[in-house]
Amino acid sequence: MSILKKTLSKTAEVTVLTMFSGLFAGYALAVYPFELIAQKQTIRAQKVKIKYASSQYSS
Repeated sequence: MSILKKTLSKTAEVTVLTMFSGLFAGYALAVYPFELIAQKQTIRAQKVKIKYASSQYSS
């Protein structure tokens, strides 16, 4: 019985580890690049806004 319990325990550990590894890899490949692009676009938009606002008041 003890061997069965150890086997089930190790199987559960490996399953959880595999699941979280897959989730991490999926996030890194599918979501993270789009977050970086969105962040760069936001920073660029803020710079344009600041530039436009400062040129509007300096004229």
